[in-house]
Amino acid sequence: MAKRPSLVVWRPFIAHDNPAAAILFPSGFPLHQHLHTAGQKRNLTVLAGHNVTQLLDRAGEMGNLFFKLFHSCGIGCDPLWVKRRRVFLACFSWGATVGKGRYVMTVLVQTRGRVRIISINRPEVRNAVNPDTAAALYEAFMAFETDDGVDVAILTGGQTTFCAGFDLKAAAGDLGADWQNTIAIPDDWQDAQAQPIPGPMGPSRLMLSKPVIAAVEGHAVAGGLELAAWCDMRVASEAAVFGVFCRRWGVPLIDGGTVRLPRILGQGRANDLILTGRPVSGLEAHQIGLADRLCPEGHALEEALVLAESLTRFPQACLRADFLSARPSGTNLAQALRREWASFEAFATEGQKGAARFAAGKGRGGGFSDI
Repeated sequence: MAKRPSLVVWRPFIAHDNPAAAILFPSGFPLHQHLHTAGQKRNLTVLAGHNVTQLLDRAGEMGNLFFKLFHSCGIGCDPLWVKRRRVFLACFSWGATVGKGRYVMTVLVQTRGRVRIISINRPEVRNAVNPDTAAALYEAFMAFETDDGVDVAILTGGQTTFCAGFDLKAAAGDLGADWQNTIAIPDDWQDAQAQPIPGPMGPSRLMLSKPVIAAVEGHAVAGGLELAAWCDMRVASEAAVFGVFCRRWGVPLIDGGTVRLPRILGQGRANDLILTGRPVSGLEAHQIGLADRLCPEGHALEEALVLAESLTRFPQACLRADFLSARPSGTNLAQALRREWASFEAFATEGQKGAARFAAGKGRGGGFSDI
């Protein structure tokens, strides 16, 4: 008899405001063996795999085992998701740490019906993206793209901050430099649609066939603004703040900001944001077209879910054909992103020193006076 795939349900690693409670770990996760042993003590087993797609595929084969395991641990679960063979929650990280010896999941992935919710989970640094988190985001969106069971994705950062950009503390050291070198654009990259590759913030060079909606609470600044602009629609709360805050530190926009903002806003308004770096409120973002929907504070994810679920009601082949036709081609996008990537040289001359100033305590809270 073939050995049944297994699952780990590990409650302490779930964010306190997240109702879900199942975690799937890749086999390379640093605490894999520890969790396997702990899971055995709770009469649970561990699902191991090599990447997110494999984990989702194997978990989907488990059917009602999800339902049984969740309820054996006193964890609520919608049985309709089980019947549809949906993964209740899958999340992983390649070993991001917070504090001594504590590992946390920096990307959470949840499926609701035909909507995939991908959440950045680094609240202690305002969801700033480090290299591990960027890799996790890229894998999560690649898994979304290839999953026939979902039609729309939502990218969110939770209830307080969408994303504060690339982690400048990481960027200030060798880790940031090494990461940037690994995601340099290959010489043979010519088509963003046919040749998926990661960007500095993770999925920013992908051209997906299915729409992604950003649910923005709090700050979406620097690389976080570029992630929001990468998304196809943006739902912002009245408390949202957008801005090219990296202007203060000499860190260039290298995740599509100079490519996508002019297309979203028009060249004049894009210049205003890009050159001044000033903060833009949720209300102004809605007025100038950066935010497609505006909602009360704390309701961005809820409103994004309503929007996403409304899109899943339509015939998908037609929707995706129009979605593809409405955007620049993959070759045009690749050419524009390659042109933008040339600005990376500015990071070496100015950005790394600016990141070091930020790491030393300058400009916290979005201030422009002490930089």
